[in-house]
Amino acid sequence: MEFQCPQDDAWYDVNLFFDGKKITVHYANFPEADDENFEVNLFKNNEQLNDFRRRFRPSSVQIQDHDCKSIYQGMNVCALCYLENQETKFYDALVVEVLNEEHKFNKDQIEQDEEDEECVCNYVLKWQNGPLEGERTFARINDICITPSSKEIDQSLYCFMMVVREKIENGGGKVEGLVNFVPNSVIIERFFRKLRKLRKNRYACRTEEGRVYGGCRRIESLDSE
Repeated sequence: MEFQCPQDDAWYDVNLFFDGKKITVHYANFPEADDENFEVNLFKNNEQLNDFRRRFRPSSVQIQDHDCKSIYQGMNVCALCYLENQETKFYDALVVEVLNEEHKFNKDQIEQDEEDEECVCNYVLKWQNGPLEGERTFARINDICITPSSKEIDQSLYCFMMVVREKIENGGGKVEGLVNFVPNSVIIERFFRKLRKLRKNRYACRTEEGRVYGGCRRIESLDSE
């Protein structure tokens, strides 16, 4: 997923981790020192929680040269913004004008795959947030990404939202889920540990009758372990 950082409103690819009391936002390709932690107790009402939820969305996808015709006037995109000191960050922008140009091709490989196609079109963007909010600048195809319309949500974020909502509904009181919460990675590891144990003992469950007819005794379910 990607996350709109509260400090600069820019979008970053992130990984999320929830331990039952806080959710950790780890910025991809950044050191752990830049991680941000958001405690369950931070949110006092659903409005604050929903504002936080809106800062997450599926990761934007880079537009390829041969797909440039999918960009149209009035389209919302996530684009690379060139700031001072050669700094670049991703912000939301509105496409206000499309200046199509004839694409270039490698003369020696014009009959080969589309990877040799180069888009030289220009786009006028109006920035929706960031230091250039409200201003218009030019952009090229390699500056523009499209955000998928999928409503898919990261599992850690989903669990965090559920726990916080339960706490809010309980008037800020203690939430049982915080005490008994087990991270998903631990649940998965427990499952496969039990599965390996069952597989290891599989042949011990066979009976003399089973050797003849292919039957075997019932193996206890994973839940009984």
